[in-house]
Amino acid sequence: MLNDDWKTECSPGVQHVRISFHEQLDPKDNQDSEDPREYCYGGYHPVQIGDTLNRRYQVVSKLGWGYFATVWLCLDLRLGLRVAVKVLKSGDGFTQAGQDELALLRCAGGPTSRHPSSQRIVQLLDEFKVAGVNGYKHFCEEIQTRQYRSLEVLLGSEYGPPADIWSVACLAFELVTGDSLFEPKVSKSISQEEDHIAQIIELLGRIPPAVALSGKYSADYFSRRGDLCRIGPLRLWSLYDVLVEKYHILLEEASGFSDFLLRMLDYHPERRATAAQCLRHPWLTS
Repeated sequence: MLNDDWKTECSPGVQHVRISFHEQLDPKDNQDSEDPREYCYGGYHPVQIGDTLNRRYQVVSKLGWGYFATVWLCLDLRLGLRVAVKVLKSGDGFTQAGQDELALLRCAGGPTSRHPSSQRIVQLLDEFKVAGVNGYKHFCEEIQTRQYRSLEVLLGSEYGPPADIWSVACLAFELVTGDSLFEPKVSKSISQEEDHIAQIIELLGRIPPAVALSGKYSADYFSRRGDLCRIGPLRLWSLYDVLVEKYHILLEEASGFSDFLLRMLDYHPERRATAAQCLRHPWLTS
């Protein structure tokens, strides 16, 4: 597991950076890469192999990337250790995400750091700011990591806390099964967003037209009747059936877990379970 840490608030011309360490950190080649167009004002900070960040962390190789940041294997020139440095986008849309993760990492480094299993928890080692060419500016109206992105965000509809509940459902499925609930791909004929929406429909059923047509991007994906424009009939494979047939989860467990998730994946954000309601669900309390 990659250990890493983050930054606090963004300020003009500044990127968020966080540092982390793991004894068995091992970079792996990844054929996928971030969109080079996002190396722009408010986007990714340009990092090159051999760069030295904060006069201390020398970049050795790239470990990976996400919607919010890139992650680099670096040598701590002061301590001689290998660390993971996560460089957050500088746009103000990413500031809160950085603050939230930083708060979690500080909490993990509190009293729990003395627990015998603390080495399995991400530990915050350092944080600093980097002034760069892609400084502080609102960058993108999209939120959420791709696989966890809620339907309303995909459609360009208004969103709020229920969008995070959708993400929690995706993450819970991944923690239990080891696989992403949705893994959208781009092809020559359809966009990644269309494939994402199609996967949602295959799992959860047809999207009510009132919802499908509610966003500013809806016309890019749906006909006036609420059908996908460039994707034919889809085969429904319910969440319960996926858990039983693909992951061989026992029927009773699959029933409780699927009910727990489906309450967080309602197409209507206002009908989704709240965090408090999720905590009271029998799948967690029994």
